[in-house]
Amino acid sequence: MHVRWMIERDLPYLQQFDSGWTADDWASAKHPQNRIGMVAEKGNDVLGAMVYSFSKTRFDVFRFRYATEDAALSLIAKLYKKLMNDYGRKSATMLVEESQFDLACLLKSQGWRCVAHDGETMRFVLIKQRVESVLQDTV
Repeated sequence: MHVRWMIERDLPYLQQFDSGWTADDWASAKHPQNRIGMVAEKGNDVLGAMVYSFSKTRFDVFRFRYATEDAALSLIAKLYKKLMNDYGRKSATMLVEESQFDLACLLKSQGWRCVAHDGETMRFVLIKQRVESVLQDTV
């Protein structure tokens, strides 16, 4: 499985695992400045997608959907490697809907922490220093 930038031809496939948004919703989510879409694919099958924005010190994931747990883990790992290590961001946030309890559990297992909950969405945060200290403790 590999992760790459989202392109127009991916949009119809996203409905297979995200019935809440149309292809047009995904496309319009990428239009504001500093917003990027990525997909996880295996062969020709799109198995996960996300839209995020970035600033000098952090990035924010607005939409994160996946068909399999492997796809979710690939996207999360790619986010960390590319944005936190390669681009030097110090923190990340991800909005998670209450209906995505499995994603919330997956994020917690990967070092993310829930810092806010408003009844419909949860805001998870990943701080680079905390992850690096956890990784050092396990070596």
